Amino acid sequence: MYNLFLHDALATFQVLLHRYTGAEDILVGSPGAGRQQTKFTRAVGHFANSVVLRGNPADNPTFKTFLAQIRQTVQEAIAHQDYPISLLVKRLQPNRDLSHNPLFQVSFVYLQRLKRFGKILDLFLPEEIDVEIDCHDLKLKPFVIPQEEGNFDLTLKVVEGSKSLFADFKYNTDLFDARSWMAKFP
Repeated sequence: MYNLFLHDALATFQVLLHRYTGAEDILVGSPGAGRQQTKFTRAVGHFANSVVLRGNPADNPTFKTFLAQIRQTVQEAIAHQDYPISLLVKRLQPNRDLSHNPLFQVSFVYLQRLKRFGKILDLFLPEEIDVEIDCHDLKLKPFVIPQEEGNFDLTLKVVEGSKSLFADFKYNTDLFDARSWMAKFP
């Protein structure tokens, strides 16, 4: 499900969030495949389930130490990825505000170049904008979708290309101002 690049990208993202916000308890949601049980293999529908990935850069650990923490967190999340997040929310009973997700407001999406998807992931890569993919009786082409409203305050999507990683941010423009963001990172 996840590979080495995921850990590096997630740890880097959480360090960036820590530097920008000053928060020491960073909660990031990430969707899981949701089809771990073979009985769901042939079922039609959306089976993604989010997991919450916590990072704690308190006491200014080295990046290597923080990366080890993130690897452990991801391994534990994978082990529990089938536990529905709605049941987790019900069990934890956090203070609810219907304007945002109760457990996390930041999302991290990592798409790998998995062999079972063949060339379909090329549709998500900016370097492959002129690609056309034959998928059984369908011909698929990329379709550029302009920025739309997201479910979270901030989402980082990372896609593995054949030779590099591509990333894009989706964010709530009412919360983030490009000038103030860039002022933090000269």
